[in-house]
Amino acid sequence: MRFQFKPGLTLATAIAMGILLWLGTWQVQRLQWKLDLLSAIEAKQEAAPVPVEEALMAMGRGGDVEFMRVYIDGMPVGKGPAKIFGSNHGRVGYYIFTPYRTLGESETALNLFVNLGFVPEQNITQLSSLSLAQRPQKIIGTLRVYRPLPLFARWLAPKPDVARNIWYQRDIAAFNEALGVDSPLLWIDADEAPGATGQFAVAEKTYLDLPNNHLDYALTWYGLALVLLVIYLALSFSRASTSRASTSRASVGRDGDSD
Repeated sequence: MRFQFKPGLTLATAIAMGILLWLGTWQVQRLQWKLDLLSAIEAKQEAAPVPVEEALMAMGRGGDVEFMRVYIDGMPVGKGPAKIFGSNHGRVGYYIFTPYRTLGESETALNLFVNLGFVPEQNITQLSSLSLAQRPQKIIGTLRVYRPLPLFARWLAPKPDVARNIWYQRDIAAFNEALGVDSPLLWIDADEAPGATGQFAVAEKTYLDLPNNHLDYALTWYGLALVLLVIYLALSFSRASTSRASTSRASVGRDGDSD
């Protein structure tokens, strides 16, 4: 069996192989990035909570503050909490994003949204159980940074019911306008909603188990490249064999005609 070079097949295979190998290598690079990210998040979560003002100063200096453990001493402000429609362990309800204002001098105080957790839909009318009274509260949690959804995702999302403060995206910029506050574009996922009972609120622990499937993706792309190489070799050798068989049949036919 002899290998027969086919220019068109070889060119197409080389281009496809190059793409598959590039995708596999890209996923290997993404794997290292994800491992570094998970390591950084773990280090932040193990650190003691710091005042949110300290985290914001670090952010102003260009620091990466997402997933930092922070606390805020403040009071609820604005026109009430924003209720973000969602689900929690199979139950439908709302995540309660409440703007807080830090205590202290008015010129240094700041507003910041706090995600107090999940309230099942049937209990939303008893939202007062979350103790949103105008009294000082200390809340400990994980700092999150707001990132707008892609344009196509914003188009697909239902329109918010601003009059009832019901939303379908965690849009801090829109919350600011609707609730009359000026929070930075981030929020705190509270460890526990102050004064809430388990019947009405479930604090949303920040989801830190980020998926890390990049190794599987890399092996998939490299595996496809290997399969493509095998197919290319099989086609090259089989076509050569077919060509010899056709030549042989033609020769037999000529011999028969001469008889």
